[in-house]
Amino acid sequence: SINCSQPCQMGFYCTNTSVNICPAGTYQSGVGMTEIQNCSLCAAGTFSKNVAASSSATCTMCGAGKFWTGLGATNHSECSLCQAGKYQTGVGMTEENSCVLCNPGMYQTGDGMTEKDRCTACQLGTYETAGGATDVNECKTCSTGSFCKGGGAIPCPNGTYQSGSGMIDVSNCTQCNAGSYSTAVGASADGACIACEPGTFQTAAGAIDKLSCSFCPVGTYQTGAGMPHNVSCKLCEPGKYQ
Repeated sequence: SINCSQPCQMGFYCTNTSVNICPAGTYQSGVGMTEIQNCSLCAAGTFSKNVAASSSATCTMCGAGKFWTGLGATNHSECSLCQAGKYQTGVGMTEENSCVLCNPGMYQTGDGMTEKDRCTACQLGTYETAGGATDVNECKTCSTGSFCKGGGAIPCPNGTYQSGSGMIDVSNCTQCNAGSYSTAVGASADGACIACEPGTFQTAAGAIDKLSCSFCPVGTYQTGAGMPHNVSCKLCEPGKYQ
C-alpha cells in the first residue's frame, strides 16, 4: 500500500485522507501531487485505457481513418471516424479536416477508410466533379456532346459531334462528313458541322475549320455547298474563264 506520509507516487494524487488514482485518459509524471487537476489529460488525437499512468507514452494515438479533437479520451471508440467519401492515412490526427476527400470521379460509401484505394471510380459513361462522393448515384450519366471514362466529362473535340448519353470514349464522337467542318467543342448534333461554301470542296471527315475547304482549281466552278471532292468542280464553258 501507499503511505501518504511519503510523497505520492507518479500516477497518483493524495489528499489529507486518501490516495487517489489518476483515471483513464490521464497521466501524471510528478510526485507529491495533491489534486486530480495534477493528472494531465491525454492530448487530442490520443486515448488511454490505463489508470495510474505515469507518462504520456501510455496515451495511444487514434488509428488511421480516425481523428479526435478533445482531450482525455479513454477508449479508441471515442476517436471519430472519417465520414464516407473521405479517407485518412495518418495516426493521431486531431482535426476532421485531416480526412481527405476522394478525388472527383470517385465515391466511397464507408466510414473510417484508411487508404485512397478505398475510393471507387465512377463507372464508364458517368462522371462526378465535386469530389467526396458517398454513393454511386452521385456519378451522373455523361451528357450528349461528351464522353466519360469514370472521371470528369470530356467534351468531344472540334470536327466531331455526339448525340447520345453515357458514352465512354472519344471514338463515340462522330466525325463531321467530308465537305464540312466544325470549330465547336462538345457539339451534340450534326448541325454543328458547317458545309464548305460553293466554289470549295473538302475530302476528309472530321475537319476542324474553314481552312480545310479547298478552292476549286483554276478554270472550274462549283455552285453547291458541302462538296466532298473536286469532281464537283466543273470546267468553265468554252469561251469563258475563271
